[in-house]
Amino acid sequence: YVFDLYANLLKENVLNIWSEDVPKLCGTDRGARKTVDAVDIVVTYGEGCYAIAAVNKDPEKAQTIDLSIVEDEVSEYRIHTLNGPSVDSYNDIGRDEVGIKTGEWQNFTGSISLEAHSVNVIELR
Repeated sequence: YVFDLYANLLKENVLNIWSEDVPKLCGTDRGARKTVDAVDIVVTYGEGCYAIAAVNKDPEKAQTIDLSIVEDEVSEYRIHTLNGPSVDSYNDIGRDEVGIKTGEWQNFTGSISLEAHSVNVIELR
C-alpha cells in the first residue's frame, strides 16, 4: 500500500522544505536511548499541484502539521491515509486490517491532522 500511495500520487519534483519545532519521540533501541522526529515529510510538485508524503510515527497521538506554500495559492486538499485499528494491525491470508482511506477535497487552512501511526499522501491544489 505504501508503494501504491507513493508511486501513484507523488509528483516528479522533490522540493526543499524547512520546519521548526518538529515533535519528538523518545524510546530505547538495543539498550540505547534514541530520539527521532515524530513526523517525516517529503514535498513534491508537478502538473501544477503539490503532493506531500507525511508519516506520523507516533503510535498513540495524531500530529498536526502546519504547511505554508510560498510560491502558489493553494485552496484545497485531500488526504490519503494508510493505517489500521492498532499498531499491531497487519494484512495476511485471511486477515485484512490495514488499508488506504481517501478523504474528500476540503478547504485548505494551513493545518492538517495526521492520524496516529499512519502513512499519508496529501494532495494540494
